[in-house]
Amino acid sequence: GERLFRAFPLPSIAIYGFELRGVPPGAYVLIANLNDSGHFYPGRALVDVGNSDVDGLTVVVGQGITLRGRVRLSPGAELDFTHLGVSLRPEENYMGGGAAQVKADGTFVLENISDGTYRVNIAGFPEEFYPQSARLGGVDALESGLTVNRNDPVGSLDVVLSKDGGGVDGVVLKDQHPAGGATVVLIPDPPNPNRDDLYEVKTADQLGRFSMPGLPPGDFKLFAWEQGEGLAITDPDFLKVYEDRCTRVHIEDRKLQSVQ
Repeated sequence: GERLFRAFPLPSIAIYGFELRGVPPGAYVLIANLNDSGHFYPGRALVDVGNSDVDGLTVVVGQGITLRGRVRLSPGAELDFTHLGVSLRPEENYMGGGAAQVKADGTFVLENISDGTYRVNIAGFPEEFYPQSARLGGVDALESGLTVNRNDPVGSLDVVLSKDGGGVDGVVLKDQHPAGGATVVLIPDPPNPNRDDLYEVKTADQLGRFSMPGLPPGDFKLFAWEQGEGLAITDPDFLKVYEDRCTRVHIEDRKLQSVQ
């Protein structure tokens, strides 16, 4: 649509007018991002659009919050924290989030995070580990997501990586012969597209063998395809086509199981 833009400088604030035309009825998240000489100021507002104009909507932009946290390990485990990164992925489909490198003492700082709900992602750890939890105020953000509101107090994000997970190894067969190069996919049961960390993809070697260590406890399904391209592994409708060919596995801490 057409956008109208004016600025009215005041002693400590600026007011920017806008107009969006031709917006279909529905529920929306309105996002405003202000870049002032390299300083980023985000804002968001929820708006319901009906059959008449919406007037007087205000979106307040300002400095996002700073979220501090720490990564801890399961007892007896050792890891170089500086290889790790922590990031936030917006649950809604809009710009936002943030990322931080973890320091040697396990601490990290996510800066200028705007209001919204995010999924927590931890990267850079060896495959023998898995993210066990990411707690903020007693809530595990891995399960429920992390909700940020600049009007509410923000605590510290406590991330735990565990080396006590279970594992699966095995071989992929086709017509009773090893299927070298097959794509092996582990999927949570039931599927959970919000938990990328519960999905595992491996390529079998020339003898059809594969290994998946560092898995969290729970119920999973194993699938195998001859080729790995075009696989919508987070789409439940796609997986239903192959439901009768999966192998169900129950993962327990510190236990390794073999499957075909």
